Amino acid sequence: MSRTRSSSALSLSVMFLAALTSSGCSSDSSPTATQDQNTPSITMSDLVGTWKASSAAFTNQANTSQQYDVVAEGGEVRTVILNDPARSRTWVQMDTAVDVFDQWDSGLALNGTDLTVTPVETTRSTRHYTVKLVGDTLTLTSSDGTFDFSLTGASGVAANEVDVLIKQ
Repeated sequence: MSRTRSSSALSLSVMFLAALTSSGCSSDSSPTATQDQNTPSITMSDLVGTWKASSAAFTNQANTSQQYDVVAEGGEVRTVILNDPARSRTWVQMDTAVDVFDQWDSGLALNGTDLTVTPVETTRSTRHYTVKLVGDTLTLTSSDGTFDFSLTGASGVAANEVDVLIKQ
């Protein structure tokens, strides 16, 4: 199959992965600030590292029975997050139903558990995520994106996104 560089709704939606990474936790069993859901204190240094998605799921807001998980469908999403300045690079590859290879750089801003991902390319949309970090698992949740559920390159529809990233 030939690989194409795509700025489709799929790759725009997958930008969620570019935004997030988490740090490892200590072997101590007591909760840290980033592990304790009652004290959601997360810093950019907690997110620095290499991450791989175990799930990148989209749900159509108007028809919740319409769902698509990029990873479950054979795709791979990876991101590397750096701290000074806060930025990331994300790669997406799918060689199954849709043949996609894409990569992009983004600036990151973290305020509490709110992450803003601003792509360097002005043709890509800024995205907002809620961050939950437990140990080496980072979960990003967003409702401000779109996704092309037809996988044809058509304009996307409003979609909720939940991405689960594992620190590598």
